[in-house]
Amino acid sequence: MKISLFLSSLLFFTSFFVDVNGIAQSMRTDWAVKDSSNNYPMGLLCDKDSNIYCYGNYSEYDIGGDLNSAGAFFEKFSTQGKLILMKKWPVASPSNQPSFTIQKIIYDGSSYFYFTGFFSKSCTVDGISISCKGNKDGMIGKMNSNGTILWITTFGSNHDEAGYGLCFGPSNNSLILAGSTTDSLVVNNVFIDKGQQSMLIAQFSLSGALQNHKLYDFFPQRDSGTDLGNVGREIYSEPSGGYFVLADHQGSHLPTYPDSIKGTPEGSYVMKLHPAFDTLWTKYIIGPSDYGSGAGPLKISAAGDPYVVSAMALKYGAMNYIQRLDQNNGMITWSETHNDGGFSDIFLDGNILFTCGTDSATYCPCQNADYGYQDVKTFDQNNIMTGIIKFDGPANVGRPIFFQKITRDGYGNTFVTGNFYFQYLVLGTDTIQADTTNNNGYYGNFLLKLSNNTTTGISPSITENDNLLAIFPNPSNNAFTINYSGSTQGKFNLDIRNTLGEIIYSENKADFSGKYVSTINLTRQPKGIYFINIISGGERVVKKIVLD
Repeated sequence: MKISLFLSSLLFFTSFFVDVNGIAQSMRTDWAVKDSSNNYPMGLLCDKDSNIYCYGNYSEYDIGGDLNSAGAFFEKFSTQGKLILMKKWPVASPSNQPSFTIQKIIYDGSSYFYFTGFFSKSCTVDGISISCKGNKDGMIGKMNSNGTILWITTFGSNHDEAGYGLCFGPSNNSLILAGSTTDSLVVNNVFIDKGQQSMLIAQFSLSGALQNHKLYDFFPQRDSGTDLGNVGREIYSEPSGGYFVLADHQGSHLPTYPDSIKGTPEGSYVMKLHPAFDTLWTKYIIGPSDYGSGAGPLKISAAGDPYVVSAMALKYGAMNYIQRLDQNNGMITWSETHNDGGFSDIFLDGNILFTCGTDSATYCPCQNADYGYQDVKTFDQNNIMTGIIKFDGPANVGRPIFFQKITRDGYGNTFVTGNFYFQYLVLGTDTIQADTTNNNGYYGNFLLKLSNNTTTGISPSITENDNLLAIFPNPSNNAFTINYSGSTQGKFNLDIRNTLGEIIYSENKADFSGKYVSTINLTRQPKGIYFINIISGGERVVKKIVLD
């Protein structure tokens, strides 16, 4: 993108917190650090030690604007913002351009990461050679915390296949993939099934062996030219053992044009699947329009309700939505609408919703055009907005900054990644310098940490003492007893999180006396690893519990 406005100037963004409805959140900017240039982040996540991982895809250009290399990347930052690891898998060059693209990474709560995506032609990554059967093939794989890929399973046919969504299956002992296949499903060169423009839901073992699958053709004979296809974009497990899927459906007609055609319209849907992948319900979200539309991300609350973001482009600007659906029937139970910006990402911390994106923008071909500001918002369990932190910059400079992805760690800290298009960016007290990446001007990426000193947050003075907490039995089948003896009195906060960092149980006391004993039953939760986090006064303790 070429920027002709004041390239030599310094771009400052001020942050300020607005307390809404009298609920104090005191969110503040802790630090901001530079990320590698020309990265296109697909996601953020945190491990049990609050290290932050950013992943996605990148491209590098020479000064003349020609592509030097491209591929996937995987970064690790400490909780203080220090870059610990930068792993790139470059597979493209000007003369030969295969692709290796990561779409989703999930963390097992211990030492390993699993990923899905797609590739083209022949690639060798970390000594593993994979070969594409058609235009592009899908893949699923495993890597360690150093970014070393341990195995890759491929699936493809003679056309286009891909993996987009990934989650853990029941008891965290399998992987569930959402993606697509054009005609035949071939896994590691073994023919499995035949479909037609099919959405793919597949279960793999933790070593990459296919265990179960289902193809969804929806309306395969229609090809509208919108490139929507039948595709599984995202997938999440839910407490009863089923799954929620964000899917693109080919349909019998386009939804934005009046016609007499009966049948399902083409567009994006949320589906609830039985553990055996049978469809329980389907909810239409949004469909193709003159200026474009799309849906995602999809996230699930601790209560089990799906939240989905969707957007429809207009001639100037866009309409942007967050919708909460009833987990039992898909009916919309809450909606938040923006016609002056958009939600680029959302994160659910238990039942508390965090969003990031653009607000108060004015899109029009006039002198009053204003690209607004970036913000992070919080909504409580009743979906009432409780706070917002704004990052405001000079107007009329042409989309200088974007927030793209947001995540939270287990201790109340929020992390945001994004990019900007000026020489410098100031976030809080930190200055980030962009690179002149090619002849199209300046470009830079950043990672931002926001501390949230609410009842779920921590302060720098808190100390850790594992001897204060006993859990028995551990491992447990469902029920276990927590025995905590603190040396301080006052506020007491306990939460239990799964390996995705989602709160599945919480308890707060305002008048803690120093002793806590309670038996907790997690019968509705799948088997696997969970983390018990207790904050009391100036003490914090985190311990692992295993449900087997």
